[in-house]
Order: sequence, then structure tokens, then C-alpha cells
Amino acid sequence: MTQLIVFKPVGRRIPDKFHFLLDNCTVTPQKTVKLLGVTFDQHFTFGPHIENVVTKCHGFFRTLAPATPYLPRQLLKLSYAAIIRSHLEYCSSLFTSAANTHLKKLDRLLFNV
Repeated sequence: MTQLIVFKPVGRRIPDKFHFLLDNCTVTPQKTVKLLGVTFDQHFTFGPHIENVVTKCHGFFRTLAPATPYLPRQLLKLSYAAIIRSHLEYCSSLFTSAANTHLKKLDRLLFNV
């Protein structure tokens, strides 16, 4: 599947009829695209990606929570590292352009365990 995204500053507009024609298929720009599990947005803020990660990790926490009274602490730490922290750290070096408001959402998950 072919995807097109145009990275641009917040104030800049793309013409409404902007598109590419490749082999008789029209490709129009999207506001977000997913590539190798990372959601890129047109302003390169990583906000949508971070929101997806936070939502997914909250779901993992809700899944693990009922088991916490029955599992040894070491196994819970191992589960956290394998299931949750791996999602938080995947491609985290790309987040240098992310706003602090987005990064704080990740920090809350990392440090409030």
C-alpha cells in the first residue's frame, strides 16, 4: 500500500487538489501514516504515536493489575520490562522533536510504576 505524507509547519497549507498519479492510481496526502509501527504526523510532533503507545500500555497495565497479588515481584518486573517498557522505548530516539506535553505522558508511564 502506498502512503503519502507531507511534513509541514503548523501554519502552512497544502493545496486541496494536491495528489500524485502513479500507474493510474491517485495518491493523496494523509495527516498521519504508520511506518514500521511508528505513526508519523504531518507536523512531525509524534503526538498521535505517543497517544497510541500510552493507550496500549494502559491496556497492558489493566491486564496485569489483577495478577499482581498472585505473582512474585520479580516476575511482575520482568513482565513490565517485556510487555510495557518495550513499547515505551521502541523508536524513542525519534522523539527529540516531540513536545514536552507528549513526553510527559510517556514519563508518567515509565516512572509511576
